[in-house]
Amino acid sequence: MSRLYIALFYILLALPYSLSGQVKLKDLINFADEQYKKGDYYYAIDYYEKALAIDSNSLELKWKYAQTLRAYKNYKEAEKAYADIYAREEAEKYPESILYLGLMQKQNGKYQLALETFKLAKSLYDDIDSYNYKKSNKEIESCYWALKNKKDTTDLSQFNQRINSFDAEFGHHYDCSKLIFSSLRADSTNENEEVYGRHYSTSLYQINASSDSLSKPIKIIGLTTEKTSIGNASYSIDQHFFYFSICEDEGYNYRCKIARAMVKDGKYGKVDTLGEQINYPNSNTTTPMVAELDGKPHLFFASNRAGTKGEMDIWYSEILSDSQFGPAVNVSAINSNDNEICPWYDSIKNQLYFSSTWHNGFGGYDVFSAKRIGSKFEKPINRNQPINGPANDLYYFEAGDSLFVSSNRIGSLSKKNPTCCSDIFFSKIERPQPPDSTSIIITKRLNFPIVLFFKNDRPDPKSTLPTSTLSYEDTYLEYTSSFNEYVSKVNGDSTLIKNERSEKLDSFFANSVVKGYNDLLELSDSLALYLAGNKYVTLFIKGYASPLHQTNYNVNLSKRRINTYYNYLSRYKNGLFQGALQQTNNTVPQIRIIEIPFGEYAANQLTSDDLNDQKNSVYSYEAGIERKIEILAIEISNERPDSIIQLRPSIIYLEKMPKSELTFTLENQMASDVVVEKIELNSPLFELIDAPTTISSNSKSKLKLNFTPPKEKGFYLYTIDVKFLNIANPIRGFASIEIK
Repeated sequence: MSRLYIALFYILLALPYSLSGQVKLKDLINFADEQYKKGDYYYAIDYYEKALAIDSNSLELKWKYAQTLRAYKNYKEAEKAYADIYAREEAEKYPESILYLGLMQKQNGKYQLALETFKLAKSLYDDIDSYNYKKSNKEIESCYWALKNKKDTTDLSQFNQRINSFDAEFGHHYDCSKLIFSSLRADSTNENEEVYGRHYSTSLYQINASSDSLSKPIKIIGLTTEKTSIGNASYSIDQHFFYFSICEDEGYNYRCKIARAMVKDGKYGKVDTLGEQINYPNSNTTTPMVAELDGKPHLFFASNRAGTKGEMDIWYSEILSDSQFGPAVNVSAINSNDNEICPWYDSIKNQLYFSSTWHNGFGGYDVFSAKRIGSKFEKPINRNQPINGPANDLYYFEAGDSLFVSSNRIGSLSKKNPTCCSDIFFSKIERPQPPDSTSIIITKRLNFPIVLFFKNDRPDPKSTLPTSTLSYEDTYLEYTSSFNEYVSKVNGDSTLIKNERSEKLDSFFANSVVKGYNDLLELSDSLALYLAGNKYVTLFIKGYASPLHQTNYNVNLSKRRINTYYNYLSRYKNGLFQGALQQTNNTVPQIRIIEIPFGEYAANQLTSDDLNDQKNSVYSYEAGIERKIEILAIEISNERPDSIIQLRPSIIYLEKMPKSELTFTLENQMASDVVVEKIELNSPLFELIDAPTTISSNSKSKLKLNFTPPKEKGFYLYTIDVKFLNIANPIRGFASIEIK
C-alpha cells in the first residue's frame, strides 16, 4: 500500500461517528471513484464493496462496481454483477449491461450461455449501425465459432517466478539468450503483494533465459523518469536502436507514445521521442515492432490516430533513415470496429501476428495471423488453442523453435483474482521434419485435408478442357475479391442488412476460403523443406464441382481445378519447384500429383442445380462448399520411384462395401522380362487373389486384390508395394477410402 493510500485510509477511519451514514457512504464512493480514475481497480473495488455494504440497492453503485470488476479482469465476479443489474432494470438505464454480461460469460468459457445472451442483446439494440448492435452480432458468430473449434488441448508452459510475478508480465521480446519483458512488479512488496514503493508503474526488465535458475531479472534504468511507465521493447534490425512504449499520466488519462534509445556496447543512450509521423498528436501510439517488409525496415505499431477504423488499429511506417519515417499505413484488411494491438511480423513467412477483440475467437483478446500476398494482407486467421483461450492472449512472437504469448488465463500467478494479471507462456513450435524412414504417408499433420475453394465455374468458365493456364493464386484472389458480390446476391441485393445466409457466407470466406489458402502456403513451405532433404513427394488431390452441369463437364472442371494447383506449384517463388515437377526420359518427377477427379457426382446432392436459382445454386454457402479440391495426403519417400515399370492406375478409390475387388495393371516397359520377387500388402484389410510371377518385356499383367473396408470414420490411404528381382526400387500403388 503506497503512502498516499495509507494516508487516505487513516483519514477515512478518522471520520467521526457523529457523521451520518450518508456522509460516510459519499466519502467511500468518492474515494473509490478517485481510484477508478487513476486505474487502481484493486482499491476501487475494495471501497465500492464497503459502500455496497451500506447501500446494496443503489443501481448506480452496482454499475460502478461491475465496471471496475471488468476493468480488473475479474470475469467471474463481473458476470454476477452485470447479471444482477440486468435482472433489476432489464438494460433500461444501463443498456450495455446485457452486452457486458455476454462478454463476461464468454471470457468465463460459457460459450453456449453467452450465445443466448448476445442474441438477446442484439434484439434490444434497434440501431443496426450502432456499435452495440454490430458487436452483439459479431459475438454471436464468434460464439458459434468457439463452440465448433474448442477442444481439449495441452496448455502452454509457464515461466517460473524468476520471470513471472503475482503482478502482470507482458510485452516480451527475445533477443539471442536474453529475454526482455515488461512488468508491473514493484521494487518492494509485502507478503500480500501490496506495494510499498512510491510509484507503482510498468518497467522493463531483462534476464538471461539460459543462465542459472537462481538469477533474477535486472531492471532496465535510464530510459525515463520514475513518473512514467515503459514497456513493449523491440530492437531495430541492425540492433543500433531500442524502441519502446512510454506512457505518462495526463490528469487520470495515460497518453502513450513510442520512443527509442541508441544502443552502443549493450548500453542505452539518449532517448529520442519520435516525431508526429509516428506519434500523431492527441492520440495513443504503442507496442512498437521493427521488421523487414519488401527488404526494407518498417515500424509496426498500434494507434488510435486519425483514420483508425475502431478503437486501436495496427499501422506500419517505413524507416527511411535514423530520423525520418514514411507515411503511416493502416492495415485495413485486419482492423475492425474494436481493438487490434500487439503486432509482430514474421519477415520469412510474410505473416503478421496481432491480438484482437473483434474477430472470431475464444475470449477477449485472441491472437490472429494474416498472410501478406504482394502488397495486401489477407483476412485474419485465429491461431486457435492452446495459444488462445477464454481470457486475454497478447504479445505473440516466435524466437528459434519456440513461441511466446502473454495471457491472464486461469493458472496465471495471482493472489488477488484468478485472471487479474498476465504471465508469459511459451511452447515449442511443431515444424514438419523430413522423415527418417524410407517412406511415410502424412494425413494428420499440416491440417490435412487442405481444402481449396473456387468461384463458380472457375477456372476458365465454359471450357471443356481438362487443363488451365491459371494458378490457384489467380483463382483465389478473384474469388475473395468477389466477396461483396456474393453477399449482395444472397441478401437479395441488399448490402445494408445481413441475414443468416449472408452471415454463414461471411464465415465461410473467413474460416474456409482464406484458411485453405493459408494452409496451402504452409504446405508449400514444408514441400521446400522435404525437397531440400532430397525427398520424393507424392500428393493426392481430389476434385469436386457443384451440380450445375453435366457429369462429363464437371469431371473436366474438377481436373482444371487440380491443374491450377499444379500451376501454383510450378510458379511458386519464381519456379522453385519447376525442376521437381518435370518429367524426363526414364525418370519420374520429384513431386508427383495423383489426381482423383470426382466431378459433381460426389457433391452434396442437396445443393441446388437450378440455373434460374443462382442465389442458391451459385452464390449460397451450400454451393460454395462444393466448388473445391482437397489435398488429401502426402507421401514422402527417400527413394526415387522406378518409372520403367508402371502400376496403373496409380490410385484406386474404394467404395464402402462389405468387400470389394480391385485390379491394378503392371506394365513392363523394359526390353527384358522382370521377375516379381515379393508383393507387400501394407494392411491386413487386403487379401491377394492373383499376381504374376513374371512380366514379359513390353507387356502387361493383372494384380488382383480383395479389400475389406474399416469400420471407423475417416480418410484412409493404403499402399501396395511390388518388388522385382535385380531392380533396386519397388513400385507402389495406392488405394483410398473415405468413410463418413
